[in-house]
Amino acid sequence: MLNFPKNMEQQDAKINELFELGGKQYKNKQYLEASKTYREVQELSQAISDWTNEQNALQKLGECYYFLTHQSFDESIASIPGGADKGSTAYFIGSFFREQQDFTQTKKYFERSAELYKNESESQNDKSFLGWAADSLIELAGFYSDQEEFNKAFDTYQKTVDILQTIPDQDLGTNDPAFILRFAIIQLPQKRWAEFQNRIISFYQQALIIYRQRKDLNGQRMILLDLAVLYLKLDQEGEANQYIDQALELFRTTKNQLGEAETFYSIGAVYESLGRYLQAKPAYQQALLIFQRVDGKGGKGRTLNRLGFIQIQLADYDQAYENLQQSLVLLEEIGDNLTKQQALLNLGLVQYYKSQYSDALIIFEDYLVFEQGSPVKDPKGRATALTNIGLIYTENGQYAPAHQRYQKALEIYKDLYRQRLKQLQQINKQKIDI
Repeated sequence: MLNFPKNMEQQDAKINELFELGGKQYKNKQYLEASKTYREVQELSQAISDWTNEQNALQKLGECYYFLTHQSFDESIASIPGGADKGSTAYFIGSFFREQQDFTQTKKYFERSAELYKNESESQNDKSFLGWAADSLIELAGFYSDQEEFNKAFDTYQKTVDILQTIPDQDLGTNDPAFILRFAIIQLPQKRWAEFQNRIISFYQQALIIYRQRKDLNGQRMILLDLAVLYLKLDQEGEANQYIDQALELFRTTKNQLGEAETFYSIGAVYESLGRYLQAKPAYQQALLIFQRVDGKGGKGRTLNRLGFIQIQLADYDQAYENLQQSLVLLEEIGDNLTKQQALLNLGLVQYYKSQYSDALIIFEDYLVFEQGSPVKDPKGRATALTNIGLIYTENGQYAPAHQRYQKALEIYKDLYRQRLKQLQQINKQKIDI
């Protein structure tokens, strides 16, 4: 029986005291002593249902175990009472090894964690533990994707889905098997789609079955259009059109006009993403017609913005200007800040391409002010606006302010590049370590 204060303030003080002691022991490389201290924090936190501190303690335990012998890792897990706590500890050890890019140990402990959770599920006759086993496998699959070991990643995601499909929907929590099937494909670079075509189709078809069983029309539309994108990328237009027609039929048969409008909008987005602007335009126009009938201000605002962008690409600047102005009015009414930012940027581009530089300058400056005050940040859009302001100043022979804007844009692009480079370096380091 734990001898633990009943007063909440005393409980917090005790936990903080133990965390401080564990930190000192860890700093002095007394990893075994620190692990015992953090284990006490974990047990005490669990006793009062303090989930945050329990997880923090388990994370610290994982860090301590890293510096102990591999035998000690296993002995430490074995010494922990309760299969769920064993699984949690193995999970956090795996997470720590993943941060250290130690592939062998990452694989070992995530697999161990999943197995411990599955065993606990069987012994307790409680399927909720299977959700935690799935968490461990998802982490392992993500690590395989980082390594570009995509066959292993697909295999692990499939194991995850197989586990989750044994759990009733109401007990799944955030672990949705249909989402995970789609997420697995998103991790695969599109340049590798042809190589893994059969796996991708299999995963999409499984997700489609799940959404059909749930009678989830939005989920079905999403997967059908994902399949259309796949076949368009593979230059199989006929197959793609079949899935597009199926997506539209979902809402036509139920006479759901709003759903049909959203489907046309999504079809436009599919073609736009592939640079097929002449095919995107009629899809957006059809979406707009239906949104106007059902009085969907949000849908109208979004569609007018995308239609305006398409018309910019097709050099139809007057019509683009008109649509974007209408879009801004609607987006202002409904408070859609993100789309309003995009529409402002597009409107500035229209005026720039029409050589209306003073108007374009005002719009781009307005964009920067609005984006800065918005909770939704868009560094790439900010850099685009700054670059275009620089171009306008250059056109007017104002080279000093132009240079200033270019420098600001360059810093943003450098920062974005550094972030991407850091990600690639981490991936390459992992490959070398293996």
